[in-house]
Amino acid sequence: MKAAIIIKPGSPDEAFEIKEVSDPVPREGEALIKVLYCGINHIDLWQRRGSRLFAVQYPRIPGSEAVGIVEKINGRSDLVREGDYVVVAPGWGDGVCRRCLVGRENECDNYTLLGYTVPGCYAEKITVPLTSLRKIPEEYVKENYLAEISGIPLTYTTVYHGLVTKAGVEPGERVFVWSASGGTGIASINLGKIYGAEIYAHTRSPWKKDFLEKLGADKVIVGEYEKIDLSSLRGEMDIVIDYIGSRTFNLSLELLRRGGRLILFGVTSGHETMVNLRQIYSKRITIYGVYVGSRWEFNKIIDLYLKKLVKPYIHKIINLEKVSEAHKELEAGEVVGKIIIKHQSS
Repeated sequence: MKAAIIIKPGSPDEAFEIKEVSDPVPREGEALIKVLYCGINHIDLWQRRGSRLFAVQYPRIPGSEAVGIVEKINGRSDLVREGDYVVVAPGWGDGVCRRCLVGRENECDNYTLLGYTVPGCYAEKITVPLTSLRKIPEEYVKENYLAEISGIPLTYTTVYHGLVTKAGVEPGERVFVWSASGGTGIASINLGKIYGAEIYAHTRSPWKKDFLEKLGADKVIVGEYEKIDLSSLRGEMDIVIDYIGSRTFNLSLELLRRGGRLILFGVTSGHETMVNLRQIYSKRITIYGVYVGSRWEFNKIIDLYLKKLVKPYIHKIINLEKVSEAHKELEAGEVVGKIIIKHQSS
């Protein structure tokens, strides 16, 4: 099979090598999946740069969002059969610890994230647990639907876990989303509107303002993180969604009202900052550290898509040979929504 492999940390041109590698072999309780579509995420960029804790071993194959066909099953499954079109949950626990047993797999000490702790779907084939598979209904086995579904698993599961399960967003609440034009930003707008929230979307690019308004943002704030005018927003937000990190963390605290909630699931600008602790307790702020979500939340998101309540925005679809160019576009801020890899074997 063909795969885009990170051979060493560095720029896209330095890091990636596209080559033929051996097909993986499913163990007992696993399936071999022929990957058709793969969503690109910022966690892929972090691994390629060598800036993540677990991205210290090379070569490695990223890719956490996969849609494909079940090619081989090793074991018994009542949910899927060989030949079925499936979407793969982005992560899974060991299935036996007390957190897994109560449906909190993403808190498992042995949590596995596709394309991060195991080889991912920048390859044409992957092996995953049978329990991670969700069959795609026959009426959705069309190219446009399959591509859209591949932009859901990691992105929407993470946002659902943070915004709905943890923060408990309610109708009428004000939600501020940093850098809202990416995959997770659009998922935040999408889910926030479903639950009746008022969405304040930020972007650093003026040309993205109209796009965010068309997606449903009630107000769009344009400007560099440290330069935007917070005077009319300070202390007004019920929830802030922050995956930027050091450049925005303290601004997020300023934006929140008393009793507000901060959802943190990324540090794209850095992981260290000085914090005024008094602001956290005096404003009764709750901070939720979010890392993906449970299998139930993954299935809930797929249900919402099948009911046409959520829909990822696809910036473009590329073949595997263009993965370096895609990483460059993402780093340059030239992308709105998701870039999807379509494997040529599909």
